[in-house]
Amino acid sequence: MKHSLRPFLPALLLAFGSLSLLTMSPGCATTGEPLARVIVKAQGENQFLVDNRWVELDRLPGALKRAGAGAETEIIVEMAAGASPASLQLVYPTLQRAGYKKVFLSHPREATATVKPVSTPPPAPASPAGRTLSPTGPQRRK
Repeated sequence: MKHSLRPFLPALLLAFGSLSLLTMSPGCATTGEPLARVIVKAQGENQFLVDNRWVELDRLPGALKRAGAGAETEIIVEMAAGASPASLQLVYPTLQRAGYKKVFLSHPREATATVKPVSTPPPAPASPAGRTLSPTGPQRRK
């Protein structure tokens, strides 16, 4: 009894071709090119929000790597309102030791407005009794 693979050859080639394409396609976004920019929200000296997760300063470089940051990624650290840049003085050396070259500190935008009361003009004087104004001048009523 002779077995022939000839009827199954097109199906086998299609299956192997599909498998080879799947192995060449990128799987996760973090395995490709690093992100251009990652925004980190700072809450105090030791709490940072990266990729919707709160981490402490010593775990910040690992969290950035998991989020897809690379050595050339811009890391923008947004300070909490009312915080001073001095409170985040350890962020720069920690991230630079981990290989991140572009670390920036961002202040929250604050807007102020000054409102002055608008003065209203005084009411127009009433016309004198018995007189009306016309294009030719004051006229007396009859």
